[in-house]
Amino acid sequence: MSKKFYTGFLLFYLVAAVIFGVGIILSLLGVSNPWFESYNHYYTIAVNTGASLVMVVVGGLIGWAFWDDEIIKYRVSEVCGIIGIILFLLSAGLLMIWPVFVWFFMIAGLLCSYSVIAYVFNMINDRIRVSNWERAVIGAVFTFVFLYFIGYKSNVRINKVFAVDPKHFPFTKTLAGIVELSPYMAIASLLMLFCFLFALRPKKESNSEVPQVSLNQEPGENNSGKNLFFIYNGVFASIGMFVFSLALIHAGDAFIKNAASVLDFNSESICRNISEKTGIIYLDNKYELILVDQPVEKQHIYKVQKCVL
Repeated sequence: MSKKFYTGFLLFYLVAAVIFGVGIILSLLGVSNPWFESYNHYYTIAVNTGASLVMVVVGGLIGWAFWDDEIIKYRVSEVCGIIGIILFLLSAGLLMIWPVFVWFFMIAGLLCSYSVIAYVFNMINDRIRVSNWERAVIGAVFTFVFLYFIGYKSNVRINKVFAVDPKHFPFTKTLAGIVELSPYMAIASLLMLFCFLFALRPKKESNSEVPQVSLNQEPGENNSGKNLFFIYNGVFASIGMFVFSLALIHAGDAFIKNAASVLDFNSESICRNISEKTGIIYLDNKYELILVDQPVEKQHIYKVQKCVL
């Protein structure tokens, strides 16, 4: 595209950032300006619509380019990265209009993350020469330490939310562990995002030429295009992980409760004193003591009581 297009595109979003910044400052100062609020509202709609169209078009063009280049000839991790980039752009544009696309946004982040992890793992595996038993021992040690830490933290979180023994929530414990990891994930994803963006900086020897993305390169060839592809995957994966982590930090307990109501609470019971559509968990082998989940105005209310058979 022409230089004028990029200049106009940049100025458009620069003006948008200034207007949004003024709106935030006025709200913090408690200043109300009906004219500005009305103007800002319409400008917000225009910017969101423009950004959505640009992301959808760019995502579609990238998808067509890789399809025309026969996407099936690439490795599985590379195909996941390609699909992740396309899905990231499409979902990021569409979720501004339809929030349900946030789930596709998360899936795109996972696909990009898998592509980057596979690329880094293969690179490390090629450079570090160790025997298979050494790899197995190192992997087992790190896995044990990680699972022990996550298990401990998730047990504490489950007990804090439900005030019962965590053993009654075998499926929710895994998700609680992810919630406990969310602060670390947010920090790590933010650091990785800065690192990947720094790697995208223009280099002196290549200011006038943009490397073409070609994934099928031999080790002896110039791998700048392949590296650029995985850097973009890293950027999108970091953004997706950061957004997902912030959501879990802000609403971790609500996420755990909603997951438990589906995964661990029984929707039907043999107790005569329990109404329909009330979830329960049996707390003993005699089916006498139960934990009841009674939703009230979309809020989960828990209480321990006896089961009348």
